Amino acid sequence: MIRGNAKVMKKFIWMILVVLLVLSMATLSSAAYDKDDGTQGSTAPEATILADDITNDYDEDTNYVLNVELTGVGTKKDENGESIVHSLSYDIALTANGVKVEPRGDLVTFLLPVPSGVEVGTVVHIYREGEYYSFAEAKEIDGRKCVKITASEFGIYILELVHEHKYTSEVIEEPTCTETGIKNLTCGCGDTHTEVIEALGHTADAATDCLNGLTCTVCGEILEGELGHSYEAVVTPPTCTEVGYTTYICDCGYSYTGDAVSAIGHDYIAVVTAPTCTVGGYTTHICSECSDSYTDTTTAATGHSFSGDTCVSCGYVIKPETIVLADRAGGSTPQTGGGDFFGQRFDIGSNTLKQLVITNLATYTNNVNTWEIKFWQWDTNQPITVQGTPIYTKTGSNHIDSTDFIIDIPDNITLSGVIYYEIYYRSGSTGFAGWDALGSHADSLHTYVNGNEVNTHIASYIKIMPSTEPEEPETNEPTDGLHVKQDDLKEIMQSVFGGTVSLKETVMFIDKNTTKDLLFPINSVVSVTSYDGKITYLEGRDYVIENGQLKITANSTMPCITSATYYNHSDSMIQKDGKNLYWGEGQMKQWQVSVTYTHAEGWGGFEQESQLEVYEDFVQKLINGEDVTVMFYGDSITWGACSTYTETVQPKQGAYSMLFTEALADLFGYRVKYINTGLSVPGAMACHTVPTTDYVAGDRGTITYINTAIGGWTSNDGVNNFNQHIKAQVNTYGCDLLVLAFGMNDGGYAPSETKANDKTIIDNLFALTPDAAVMIVSTMTPHTGSNWDSNNIKNQETQLLDLAATYRSSGKAVAVAQVNSVSKAVQERKTFNDYAGNNINHPNDWFYRVYAQTLLQTLIGYENMD
Repeated sequence: MIRGNAKVMKKFIWMILVVLLVLSMATLSSAAYDKDDGTQGSTAPEATILADDITNDYDEDTNYVLNVELTGVGTKKDENGESIVHSLSYDIALTANGVKVEPRGDLVTFLLPVPSGVEVGTVVHIYREGEYYSFAEAKEIDGRKCVKITASEFGIYILELVHEHKYTSEVIEEPTCTETGIKNLTCGCGDTHTEVIEALGHTADAATDCLNGLTCTVCGEILEGELGHSYEAVVTPPTCTEVGYTTYICDCGYSYTGDAVSAIGHDYIAVVTAPTCTVGGYTTHICSECSDSYTDTTTAATGHSFSGDTCVSCGYVIKPETIVLADRAGGSTPQTGGGDFFGQRFDIGSNTLKQLVITNLATYTNNVNTWEIKFWQWDTNQPITVQGTPIYTKTGSNHIDSTDFIIDIPDNITLSGVIYYEIYYRSGSTGFAGWDALGSHADSLHTYVNGNEVNTHIASYIKIMPSTEPEEPETNEPTDGLHVKQDDLKEIMQSVFGGTVSLKETVMFIDKNTTKDLLFPINSVVSVTSYDGKITYLEGRDYVIENGQLKITANSTMPCITSATYYNHSDSMIQKDGKNLYWGEGQMKQWQVSVTYTHAEGWGGFEQESQLEVYEDFVQKLINGEDVTVMFYGDSITWGACSTYTETVQPKQGAYSMLFTEALADLFGYRVKYINTGLSVPGAMACHTVPTTDYVAGDRGTITYINTAIGGWTSNDGVNNFNQHIKAQVNTYGCDLLVLAFGMNDGGYAPSETKANDKTIIDNLFALTPDAAVMIVSTMTPHTGSNWDSNNIKNQETQLLDLAATYRSSGKAVAVAQVNSVSKAVQERKTFNDYAGNNINHPNDWFYRVYAQTLLQTLIGYENMD
């Protein structure tokens, strides 16, 4: 009963499966079956598969066979008609001896094939009789791609998997070098579309270069013409003797030269070396560009000019020689006229007698009316005469006393060989009186007064001038440097930080046999002179060069202060290391020498930047030939303290204000008209004296020079005296450029206070003349061991730079000449006393040059002066 009912149920179930299969087939598309390789075809892939595992409780003799038949293939499409899912329908049956049977609840594991195009690992969804059953991953088993299913019931199973198109391509329109093509893509599922084929692009036969173009080897189109050379211009500037030119170099290696510029020719600076007493003078012409040189205009040595033992020109000292008096035995001394005498003879050989010094003459008071000295030539026994007149070199009256006297021999008399002198006396108005008891030895005089012998010895010596001048080391002919004239502005204003020649750099020695650094290591010395340039010192005798330094020798005639003097000054404002250092207004130059030398090393220290763009309007006035007024307002440095012009001593070099203004006149062909303001400050001083005549360098225009600086003033004094010292001058003369230089006396003010005071002065100036330009000058640093040394002074410059930048942001022409930074850099190479005027806070002539050059660099820039 049960078995019969089961058969009825099976038939019922199979009928349902058939209905479902029909319904399922109805939902599938009519596309052809997928072949095993993923393409479409009319034949279904083989679907028979052996059972992987059958477990059941049937009789062992029953032959069970698992049959799998692919009954449907289809695709699902989205709303746009695109294929999104592929499905395979399998009818699975189990037969026993040819009759379908159910596994009675037992699980059977079997494999179902999937198209070979499905990737291994693809998840496949499994439906049974239209309902979701499970999922499985596609695997490759025995060379075929399958999914494994475990089931206890059989019937229709559907596998759903995402379709991956596999297109075949068909070119419809071929692409060209410049045009795109078209291709048609078709999938086995029926999907088809077209795609663009990118243009092929041109194929060149070679890379384009400067001389050859580029052609496509496919279509023959000329892609590029020749590029032509692309040149980099390398300028070789002209030299004094060589033509300049520009080399044009292309990346391809081709080059040519052009744009020839004539040689500039030598720019010689004439440097006069004055003659000395023993060495002739000459003029050296040194090219400022290449150091080529030649000498001419020789002058004879001047010869010594003696005052006593010392030459007043060069300081040479003749040491007198004591002569051992010869014995005139036998009374052979020549005598004349019956008068008595006493005398002495000496042999000067081939030398020339220049001077006779007689000392310790016996005092003779017995009726002596006159006495005289006469020279005789021993070998001829004749008096020495000048144009027939005997040389009477000394006369006296009343008595012969013991006072020393000197007899100078005239230059037009040449005496040599054996010379003797006689001293005659007269006791009356005429004739020679007798001489009491003349001794028998020529070197003794016995004088009796009232019967007593008095002061019997005559001591004498002579000074002779050798037949040749004293030997002195020869000077080295300058060949590669300059020895400047003190008043030559062009040389003075050459930048001390540029080129290969340092002009008139000052240095001071403490003690002999010591060395000093200069601004640069020395290659060769051109000259070493006294500060005033009058005396030239000799290499080897006065100095030597050791490792680029200057060394004063032990026997040098160069000025040199001793340690005892320098470090033990009774009235000192410099106290360092417990010692009082030497100082004094204008005193340092007596110990300083001036050195001109060549060097190879560049500067490398702080360099002032040109502010030409700030002062463009002022400089344009000079270019146009317009009259301008330049005013200076500051303290003692701007006043000119310790400059030799202010002190009216040689070389009379002006302070920085004069040098700067006269340099502008030289550059632009102007004249400088100096205004004496007549201003003075009770208890202080007057404004500095100015030249009474114009400095004339050309007639293009006039620079009116006004300096109202006062020594000792602070920036606060500058504010308080603005109306009289600046406003009154502006109202009379106008102002195109104000040089504002307070600071050295502001040690008691914070840098911000100095800044505020300068701002007040500048604001007041702009209220009077809005278009004026202002140059603020930061002061040099004082001696670091003096009581003037102050951090306030050292730190002013930063505040002043900030002030100037603020004005520039509002369109005003204000900048800073950074002398403070320059002086700090110089102090790294030279000691302060090398360039100090008073050894505390004033510069000497050399550093006044540095001041002026810094202002000129700030206003225009040496690099822009051509």
